[in-house]
Amino acid sequence: MKAVVSSILLFIAFAAHAEELNHPETITVLATEHAVSRQSVSVGQTIVLTASGTWKPSVYAGSCGPDGKGLKNQLWGDYGARYGSLMVRINNSKDVQLVGTKAIFKIVSSGQLEFFMNGVSEDRSGEVAVTLALADSQTGLPSIDPFKPEIITASAKNHVFSKQVLVAGQTVGLSASGNWKPSAYVGTCSPNGTPEGYGTSGANYAALMVKMENSDQAQQAGTRAQFTADRAGRLEFFMNSASDERSGELVVSVGEARLGSDAEALEAKNNDLFTSEMTKAAKAQNAGDFTGSETAIRQALVYKPENAEAKTMLTATLTKHAMIALNAGGTDEADALLRTALGTTLNEEMKSTIQQLLKKTSESVIAMAGDSAMIKCANHKVGDGIPLILVHGHNSESHVDGMCRWKAFLSKMTSSEFIKFDIYIFKHDSTLPVGFNGTTGNAAQLNSQIKQLFPNKKVLFIAHSRGGLVCRAYMNHENRGENVYGLITLGTPHHGTPGAIPEWAACFLTLDTCNFLYKRGQCDECSFNIEERGFQDLAWDNLDGVIKQRNVKQIEFQGKRRVCLSPDDFNCQVQGFEDDSLLVSSAQRKIDGTLADLNKREKYFGRISAFAAFDDDFSDNERYAITFDIDKNLDNRLGEHDKLGWATWKLNRFSEVLESNSINYFANDGLVPLQSALFLDLSDGIPFAEKIGSAVKLKQGNIAIRRLVRSHHIFSNADGVCDHIHLLETNNSRFWSELRTEVEYFWQH
Repeated sequence: MKAVVSSILLFIAFAAHAEELNHPETITVLATEHAVSRQSVSVGQTIVLTASGTWKPSVYAGSCGPDGKGLKNQLWGDYGARYGSLMVRINNSKDVQLVGTKAIFKIVSSGQLEFFMNGVSEDRSGEVAVTLALADSQTGLPSIDPFKPEIITASAKNHVFSKQVLVAGQTVGLSASGNWKPSAYVGTCSPNGTPEGYGTSGANYAALMVKMENSDQAQQAGTRAQFTADRAGRLEFFMNSASDERSGELVVSVGEARLGSDAEALEAKNNDLFTSEMTKAAKAQNAGDFTGSETAIRQALVYKPENAEAKTMLTATLTKHAMIALNAGGTDEADALLRTALGTTLNEEMKSTIQQLLKKTSESVIAMAGDSAMIKCANHKVGDGIPLILVHGHNSESHVDGMCRWKAFLSKMTSSEFIKFDIYIFKHDSTLPVGFNGTTGNAAQLNSQIKQLFPNKKVLFIAHSRGGLVCRAYMNHENRGENVYGLITLGTPHHGTPGAIPEWAACFLTLDTCNFLYKRGQCDECSFNIEERGFQDLAWDNLDGVIKQRNVKQIEFQGKRRVCLSPDDFNCQVQGFEDDSLLVSSAQRKIDGTLADLNKREKYFGRISAFAAFDDDFSDNERYAITFDIDKNLDNRLGEHDKLGWATWKLNRFSEVLESNSINYFANDGLVPLQSALFLDLSDGIPFAEKIGSAVKLKQGNIAIRRLVRSHHIFSNADGVCDHIHLLETNNSRFWSELRTEVEYFWQH
């Protein structure tokens, strides 16, 4: 998890405060409602507004700023029919101004911008997308990033997206490098735009493709290209194979645009910036500031991504920093630095040196591949060493314990049952797709690690939360499960979780709660980026048929006024319910597969043992939830288990909007309903728990007849194991006795 509380995954959030405007933001405004920007503007800032959509713009072409004055020499905009005019003001101000399709404003009072339609005619209708961005001080045009270029890593078979949003008409420069072979086509076209490009030729295979997100108009790009967006959105990059040999990965820098005729000037500017950053790096290193040195070198590599001098210096800086940390007793810090250094060098001699240093730390990095690593935590004491691999959950890769949240768990793996194992942690980027088909995302990374390290050995998995889905996706492709002793899952959402479908939550939770929990782009450590595939892949699979038709609600939620909950929102192939609020497209689901697909073809039920927790006493959950909803500032003073108590109450309420009165999620661990953690057969929608007063009672008979996996292990308040995190931290004797029994069983069978 990215922070201690992040493994809670859903339902917990900080109080919301609008951040300063630092990246373009697109806001959807409907004809009859108001919309407010998520970011705030400050006095003295110059901002650009660009409007487009099915709305007819005002005849006034952006001649004034909200509460301020127009910039007389920098006005631009298009005229249109004078009705359904787009209005803008600082939130709650009385001073309202009209906006055309484009306008530049000088801000004279701080706050969030508020947009709405002012109807001079009663037949105003439609909607408009308004993109808000900081203006460039020289040109008055918006910049994709006011601070620095964005670096995007594209691999051969996966699509990746820019984190930032382009506005309509914005031109950006692309610079590509890496162990990819560029297309013979040299970036002569922009996505959906005009041909203004430059680039160098290369081998005509594994061509880099670029387009606006969700557009069908893709163009090929060379090592350099200039693109003009015809509408607001993110850039989407992927490889288009003219050969079956496509491979490798590509680093794309998206930054300030330069015309082809300015190529030499751009190169000269990049040289100057590169030299400046390298000078900063050297000075910082001489002063013993290794963090500052690393930052400067990485910025230098933005300007010259393939510079060998900078890469070598980065590796050396990280290694020196690690040695100092190691000598000071900071083994976790040293290990993290050395792992990073290992991924920055192609020099075999340097790799060998780093591997030797790693032997001095408490962990050893055995292999790295892309965004994943296999970390060795313990050596066997008898036998040949059976690989036992711990697979972490969502966002745990950056947990503060330095061991992907497994540190407390590992400290208890000391009994004789574990001395025959070499114990590893599979560290991976959980913002990527699970890869339910076994050939993409984290499942493909796991396969790569196992093939490299254990080509002739069977392995045993213990997985927490989402990690269990990664293991199952790996096992069910090409019969890889035949080389797995078994899989022990701890709170794994085998059917997903309802909380990973924001549209479902919006049907019954308050708007404030929804907007605290689910965000786009930058998030708090306790809220969730609904644009991350790693989060989206946790959605409920709907095998219990809980939603059979569209449920539309008019609500302002994450820039959308119309929230549509339909069967297409679930973790299955899209059926075509005219749902325009999908987080994962039909095309992307076909590439990566879905949880419903994986569950239907699961062939290793007999090699899965499921451990699950639930809160069996709601006596304080509802009261606590109401208090927390009123004062979310409590979040700063509460521990993660208290917050999971709040989350447990929220998750139990998801059944309120179901079409079946028998299905419920009363028994849950704050993230995962019990029927999902136990991987039960949900085909007939029977209940597995009931509430009697404040108590949650299991329907043991229903659970028993719907068991699919080898064994169930259920824990609750009496065991001190009643939430999602307890499963990693518990000292409960029954828990560890049953876990050791399962480990021994799988090894012997």
